[in-house]
Amino acid sequence: MSPRGKQKKSRRDYILIKRVAGNIKKYREHKNLSQEQLQEKTGLAVSRYESGKHDMTLTTLSILSKHLDVETYQLLK
Repeated sequence: MSPRGKQKKSRRDYILIKRVAGNIKKYREHKNLSQEQLQEKTGLAVSRYESGKHDMTLTTLSILSKHLDVETYQLLK
C-alpha cells in the first residue's frame, strides 16, 4: 500500500476507468445532455468522472446509469 493507505492501481484498473469514462460520455451525448445538465440532474461532478482520472463507487455508477437510461453494466462494457 502507498503511504496514504490507498492501494496502487494496476494498468487494468486504469483501462476500466477509461472505458467507463468513455461510456458515460457516449451515453450522455446520445441523450443530448451537456455535462452541466447531467450534473444538475445527478448532483455529481460529471466532468470529474468523464476525465477518467477518478474512480467511481457503485452508487455513482447506479445514479449515472439511471439518469442516462441505461443499465449499470452497460457503463462497464
